[in-house]
Amino acid sequence: MTVPTLNYLLVPLTIGFAGSLSFGPINLCVVDTTVRHNLRAGIWFAAAAALVECLQAYLAVYFGEFYPVFMKRYPWIHLVILVFFVSIGIAFLRRSAANAAPKTRSGTGRHFFQGLAIALMNPQGVPFWILILAYLHSAQIFEITGDVSRQGLILFLSGVVIGKFSALSLFGLLSNVINRRTAFLQQWTDKITGGILIALGVLQAFQYFIT
Repeated sequence: MTVPTLNYLLVPLTIGFAGSLSFGPINLCVVDTTVRHNLRAGIWFAAAAALVECLQAYLAVYFGEFYPVFMKRYPWIHLVILVFFVSIGIAFLRRSAANAAPKTRSGTGRHFFQGLAIALMNPQGVPFWILILAYLHSAQIFEITGDVSRQGLILFLSGVVIGKFSALSLFGLLSNVINRRTAFLQQWTDKITGGILIALGVLQAFQYFIT
């Protein structure tokens, strides 16, 4: 299949943006970081998550066929993710119950590394891109393999990053606008984010026992 050069950028950009609009732990963490601190902190968190998405898309292109085998061979990874997400989720719930503190202006580096940690422990990106790329290939819409040129790979990964970052930044911008209009948003984002993180941890436990 011959893929127009520009499609290497536009296809992953569109998919990355659309796929990031559904609520998940990363989106909610961007919202929570923006509400609790400021928009700049949320943007740094989003930038870190977008870089991790780039890594996950790269793994899907070059090692997609080995990923399911790897997860089956090392099922304890699910337990590590379980402990991580449940711990973070409980921290969010306790922070909400303790009445959230006023906004603080902490260093941007902290939020960047928080984004890296939470995004790295969220393994959904790799299977997402594996399935998307397999579907696009079967439908004769788009194809990218390990034999792609360097230019094609750079454009593809750039599209992934731009799409993810744009969607997450949109969540940050909207939450920043809404937060100015309601005093209850911070408390509810803690509860919702904590609940979703714990649910993801329980899902990892379920996957561990059926593996």
